[in-house]
Amino acid sequence: MTAEERLVQLLSDGEVPVVQGVYYGAASRYITFDLVSFGAAYGDDEPQAIRQMAEIRYTCPASESASAARARIARALTDAGFLFPQVSREETNGNQTLIFETEFLSGTDWEV
Repeated sequence: MTAEERLVQLLSDGEVPVVQGVYYGAASRYITFDLVSFGAAYGDDEPQAIRQMAEIRYTCPASESASAARARIARALTDAGFLFPQVSREETNGNQTLIFETEFLSGTDWEV
């Protein structure tokens, strides 16, 4: 399973679309994410692990409370072995976006 597939699987709740990059659909609530991967734990000039840094964005109308989604996403990430996310919030055009920044290590044999 790739890192992208893993994120889609753990963030999907059946109600909110989850996509990598930019969401072009019509849903008022959606999750997007981006990943950055690079080598870690070097030995003999070869990485012994892959460090995956993820930014997950949950967007919903600004008039809604995002507390339940914030807790659900943070719990899903930490339960899956990600570091506890740093969460910030921004508001634009009547929507609010919660931005989760987190990371995890994987072995070099794991699909990236």
